[in-house]
Amino acid sequence: MIGSAFLINAMIDFIILVLLFYIISILNKKDISMRNKFSILSFFYFISLILNIALLSGKLTAVSSEILLIESFFMIGKTFVFVLIFSEILKNKKLMYYLGLYILAVATFKFGFDDFFSLLNIISNILLLIVFIYTHHRKDKYLRRSAFFGMLYCVVSFILIFFLNDKRDLLSIVFLIPNVFLFGTFYYFSKYLVMEEVDFYKKPKRYEIPLYAKFMVGLRLLSIVFMTFIFIMVSVVSFHELGHALAGKHFGCRISKAVLYDGVNLPHTEVVCADDSNNILIGSAGLFIPLILGLVFLLLGERSTLGVSYLIIGFSFYLSSKDLQDILPSNAIAMVISLIGVMFLILGIKEVLYYAYDEENLKHSLS
Repeated sequence: MIGSAFLINAMIDFIILVLLFYIISILNKKDISMRNKFSILSFFYFISLILNIALLSGKLTAVSSEILLIESFFMIGKTFVFVLIFSEILKNKKLMYYLGLYILAVATFKFGFDDFFSLLNIISNILLLIVFIYTHHRKDKYLRRSAFFGMLYCVVSFILIFFLNDKRDLLSIVFLIPNVFLFGTFYYFSKYLVMEEVDFYKKPKRYEIPLYAKFMVGLRLLSIVFMTFIFIMVSVVSFHELGHALAGKHFGCRISKAVLYDGVNLPHTEVVCADDSNNILIGSAGLFIPLILGLVFLLLGERSTLGVSYLIIGFSFYLSSKDLQDILPSNAIAMVISLIGVMFLILGIKEVLYYAYDEENLKHSLS
């Protein structure tokens, strides 16, 4: 039954992923910001697809608690992106307040792991239901249909979680039903983009760069991306090791030294504790300081800081995946975190490159 759950989940992820790529291809000509949000959403499904295939083929093993933790993380990420997408479409600031309450609720959960997963599903679907109800009040025919299927997804998910919460393997299989409705949500959203001729954002006019200047412009762009990449990598590594050191101090451990470079080993922090009870917390603490810094840059909302924030977040996740490989009993969570890190690094490089290109384009338009 477990193998069937992985197979069904992989099929669902693949179908939804194809539709998301289609939506991204439409948005590529309409809105950069909305396209990026759907790109992040598609990466969640892509990572989930890779994970299910790896578990199905036996290339990867994971205990049930790790799978639940990964699914919980995906649920939070998808819900977060969904709210951002529809708040931008509806121009509704209230949805951001609901998102803040959702984050606060998740942060204050104090239940067992199984209860946490169930409650997370419930409040995530409550928030999504609110979003789809707001969306259903719009006059756009295809957007209303998209919202209708979204509401069906939430309601059916509620019912399944309520009746099958103690039968986790069966729940994974029958969750095919609400995911079919989710496919309907994405399908009609793509119809909305095409048929309603939606244009969220008007792209700035691009000017042709003279042929003689293209080579030098290319070198400058590569230099900007390379230097930004290296500077942020070194900075994040420093904050990452600082996170380990501060966590070790908090739990009463002895900090020998934090090494950024010694010519032999990778960057590391030497922490000596009386017991191993806090190893996971200390090992994962390197994620939080740079992650908070990346989110601060992201919340600034400036185009110039968007690529920087993605790079910081990407390095934060990627470096932490290496720590978790040595701590956790299996490498499933480490693989997921590593893929998320790579995803944000790709987005960051692309955004820095696009921003630098637009700046060069602006210079030539003014010259």
